[in-house]
Amino acid sequence: MPETGNAIKLAELLLKLMEMMPGFIKRIVAEPSFPGDFSHAQLRVLCVLKQKKEMRMSEMARLLIVTPGTLTAMIDRLCRQGLVERYADKADRRSIIIKLTAAGETLLQTFREKLCGRLADFFSSIPLQERQELLNHLEGTITLLEKYFVHTG
Repeated sequence: MPETGNAIKLAELLLKLMEMMPGFIKRIVAEPSFPGDFSHAQLRVLCVLKQKKEMRMSEMARLLIVTPGTLTAMIDRLCRQGLVERYADKADRRSIIIKLTAAGETLLQTFREKLCGRLADFFSSIPLQERQELLNHLEGTITLLEKYFVHTG
């Protein structure tokens, strides 16, 4: 059996990093310069739709661990803002499909640019050599995770 001490520590640190990101994201969404008025949950809906292209409302509710009613209220608001559109599934008219609009794509691009800018501001305060080492480690970590998830689904 392989030694797991370092593996457990790596997993704990990765989880800690993942736990820190929502707070950072909430701060950016709350900034007056951020376009629109969004909750973190609404931003998550947009990000999932960016990745999945379109999906059933029921699937989104399960993924986000919210009730269908809660998701409907979020989608109503996003539709009014022109960021999401919804329509009945042609194969099953009881199912509602949601997808990101071009305006939603634009908003997510703006968000990504703001997030990257804030992170770049932070990382620029780190000495160049340390920043390069961190970059190398993060690239290696992402490569390993991508290999694992591509091969295991």
